[in-house]
Amino acid sequence: MDQWLQHATPKRGFEWQGWFGGGKAPSYAMDFAACWVNNPRDMIQLQNAIWSKRLDWSNEKLPTSHWSDHDAQSQRPYWGWNEVPVTGNLIDDPQNWDAIYIKLPAAVCGGGRFHKYDSVNCLTSGAKEQLETDIGNYVNNKILVPGMANVYKRPGSAVVFLNDEANYDSRRNLKYQRRFACENWESPNHKFKVVFDQSKQLCYVDWG
Repeated sequence: MDQWLQHATPKRGFEWQGWFGGGKAPSYAMDFAACWVNNPRDMIQLQNAIWSKRLDWSNEKLPTSHWSDHDAQSQRPYWGWNEVPVTGNLIDDPQNWDAIYIKLPAAVCGGGRFHKYDSVNCLTSGAKEQLETDIGNYVNNKILVPGMANVYKRPGSAVVFLNDEANYDSRRNLKYQRRFACENWESPNHKFKVVFDQSKQLCYVDWG
């Protein structure tokens, strides 16, 4: 990664940008510079390498950031990067879905060695309103069908929360781990609710 940063050259016609070998770059520069891979493991390793070297290559200007390597909240403006080419008719077919996931912002409840699990309840009031709107759009477009009776149908009501939780290793280096979870939640205007049936291990959207 270090050699790549020092010796990378721009595409023809884009020399004026002066990135990498000539200086740090905005987040979207990775779209021009990163390699294509043909398996998920290489993609994950490339993503992790880009993350671990973020302070070396990023100018923190897009989005505007002030990162600290020991503060989970300061890392949240990091955009990340990947591209996974998938045939549209496969990804858009509900029969290929296990559930619709609700992605929470990284370290939404904070972070640290003794962090509590991230929760939808840590979203701001505006974000909760937006989540209610997003669920409504899915329902209106018949991508999500509320109700326990639809939990095994595709499209149906099955959902899950996806968290990127912050933690630190023994050297106080910031790390993240991904966790799928469920919890009971009702939207601000009581239009929808997420139901966690622990006895049946079900997570689904129902009407509020």
